[in-house]
Amino acid sequence: MRRWIAESYCEGLDSNSKVEYTEKLLGNISTLGIIDKPPQTSSSVAGCMRGTACHVNSLFLDYIISQETKENIFLPLEVTVLQGQCSLNIQRAGQHLAIGSSWKGDKFVLDSLDFSRLRSLTVVREWRSFFISHRMRVLRVLDLEETNVNDNDVEKMLVHLLCLKFLSLRRCTKVSRLPESLGGLNQLQTLDIRHTYIDKVPVGISKLLQLQYIRAGTSVALMDEEPSTTRRSRYGHVSACDGVKVPKRTGALVSLHTLGVINVSTIGGKNIQCSRT
Repeated sequence: MRRWIAESYCEGLDSNSKVEYTEKLLGNISTLGIIDKPPQTSSSVAGCMRGTACHVNSLFLDYIISQETKENIFLPLEVTVLQGQCSLNIQRAGQHLAIGSSWKGDKFVLDSLDFSRLRSLTVVREWRSFFISHRMRVLRVLDLEETNVNDNDVEKMLVHLLCLKFLSLRRCTKVSRLPESLGGLNQLQTLDIRHTYIDKVPVGISKLLQLQYIRAGTSVALMDEEPSTTRRSRYGHVSACDGVKVPKRTGALVSLHTLGVINVSTIGGKNIQCSRT
């Protein structure tokens, strides 16, 4: 849902109404059979969508991919998929570019593309440094979930992607910090750094007045196995769900309404005061 909001597919005046609209829209699409329904519960269809991974129906997905090289055959939604031995025979990438882990292409292929309309980039598993270009000036969504991207890669790419609204580094286990340049992403709305080794958020994040969602915290899956209930990471002993340290200036984030998980063990016994208007 956060991706769809960042890509401006959702109506609504504020973030809450946009989420409600997106849930309803996903429910309608599921009813049409375009995406596979999650397991049924006592909740409504829209309610089931929240927190559930939804997948495009395989037949519909094959149709989308098969039409990518045919002119004016599909919707205004332009999807470009790179996988296997695929080499592009077009001059311009669509609005959405997905790079599969099986893609055997090289830097020359991407350098030949026009990224002037590219709005979202999704990379599956295998990350290579040339995937990000300074020509991706209008990129809004960058989804690198579960890739092998590292700290240096993140620092280099954020310098070029100043229009980002959605950034996901979820399950990127080689990432342990966020660069101060993150504070330059003035349009950022969603930051997902769950299940990484990031243990604190940079001070520069207080400049991001559009930021609405910060999802953070490590997990058991990243810890070395030990017989006791306490796990050990590169930062020492941690609990099964370890939060992040946030700077004191976080209160300046006037649009923020989701922040977690927070590490409150370093506040020295001081009270935490929260206010909401």
